[in-house]
Amino acid sequence: MRSINYCPAPIEHIPDLTECGFLEDYELHSIEYSGAWEMSQFLGNLRYCDYTRPMDDFYLDNGVIKSNWIIFFTCRPTDAERLVYIANHLKYPVYILNSEGLML
Repeated sequence: MRSINYCPAPIEHIPDLTECGFLEDYELHSIEYSGAWEMSQFLGNLRYCDYTRPMDDFYLDNGVIKSNWIIFFTCRPTDAERLVYIANHLKYPVYILNSEGLML
């Protein structure tokens, strides 16, 4: 007789991607919104990537208000290196920092 209850055993615990240990935190900084928006399109194409929307950070530079667009994201280190290559070839300056604040 055929069994209708045949199926693989259930997975007890599926680990969260942040618990796996192969993802790291990064920051993306851009002076222009268009640079941050363009990089967010590339971040959306990465498989193991979680990111925020571009946020505006204002600061005062010699009495002039300037803005800095920031995206916080988590991805694999190899993907971050690829993003640095893309950022170097954009029209607008985009900088990627690791979790320790060092530029890649």
